[in-house]
Order: sequence, then structure tokens, then C-alpha cells
Amino acid sequence: MSTIIHNKLPQAFASSSLAIAVATLASVSGSTLLAPSAQALSLNFGSGGTEGPATLVTPDVNSHLIFLAPDSAHVSQGKGQFATEGGVFADIVGAPTSFNLIGGPGAYATPAVANFLTIKRADGKTVTVDLLPGSGTSFVAGTNFAYNLFNLPAIFNEPAGDPNSTLNGFVTINASSSTGGGVTSQTYQITLAKNSSAIPEPSAVLSLLALGGLGLVSLKRKHS
Repeated sequence: MSTIIHNKLPQAFASSSLAIAVATLASVSGSTLLAPSAQALSLNFGSGGTEGPATLVTPDVNSHLIFLAPDSAHVSQGKGQFATEGGVFADIVGAPTSFNLIGGPGAYATPAVANFLTIKRADGKTVTVDLLPGSGTSFVAGTNFAYNLFNLPAIFNEPAGDPNSTLNGFVTINASSSTGGGVTSQTYQITLAKNSSAIPEPSAVLSLLALGGLGLVSLKRKHS
């Protein structure tokens, strides 16, 4: 009577290759493919805004933008990691960092501003937002004037231990001064948009899937 010996090494190798491919793909894509994440907040994107009183200088050379405490600390219309979670709001911590525009009316440049905004998430962790150099415009209509700084590039610095430690995004700042009936109102509105996390290069995805495919083919041949 003959004894049939099954060689389990190729099968084990194929299975481990497929598992490694799937696990690596999940790690590279920044998502968990094998199990749902326990993290409630969406960490790979975020948007929202804030507004409050300001002290503004009529458009001139190197005009000042001084932001005071927000009217409400809550991030308005927050989404993603800046959304309300379990009834807890994401909040703006302190006032936005003030800065001087560079140049003259109509075509200002904006400087880099570290720690422009600090946002406290619903889970108690904070995200800081740094502004990168950008540009903006201003206009004057009688006693009223406004500054429009659209899509200033920004870096969102995540709390220690969170994935995607820094992600790019944009911040838009609109500040205006309006005078009527002897009363002047100067305010600012800030909107922010944090980009989604980067996805893996197509070539990397194909390579990982190919590795998994080789494992499947090997398994199929062993069982045929």
C-alpha cells in the first residue's frame, strides 16, 4: 500500500502571499480592508468654517488683518473629522493668528503663517493649520472695503499617533468693513478644506494585486 504525502509548503506560501498583498494594499491605501475601523472620526478629510469680529486697516501697503475671538467657537458646517460627534462639537481654540498682507491694494501676497488655526476635535485631540504663501485681492467702495484671500494653500498637522500626520488643503479668508448709520462693522469669515488622504499609485496597486493573483493561481493548481 502506497502512502500519499501532501506537500503543504506551496499552499502555505500562496496563502501567505495573498494575505500579505491584501494587508499591504490596505496599509498603503490608508484604509482597513479586513476589518472596520474603530475610529469614529473620519481622519482623511475635513471641512468647516468660523467667523468673528476683526480689526481691519483700509487697503494700503502691507495692510493689517487682525482676527479677534470667533463669534462662536464651534466649527460651523463641520464635516469629516471636524464634524459634531455624539453631540460634541469641533471647536476653534483661541483667535486665528493675525498677519500683515504683503504689497498693495488689489494684488496682495500672503505670508506663511504657522499655527494660523487650532481646532479641537470632538475626541479632544487638536489639529493645527499652517498657512503657506498665497495671494489675495482687495477692493474699496466708498466707506466700505473688503479683502478676499481665496484658496490659500495650507498644511493640516494631525495629532500625534493619528494617521496621515500632515495633509494639504486650502483656507479661504474673507474680511470686510461696512459702515452705515454711523456704525462700522468689521468681520471675517474663514472656510477650510482638508484634502482626502493620498491613494496609492496605480502601479503599486497592480503589483500588489498581481502578487495576490499568483497566490490564487498556485492554490488553484494545487487543488486541480
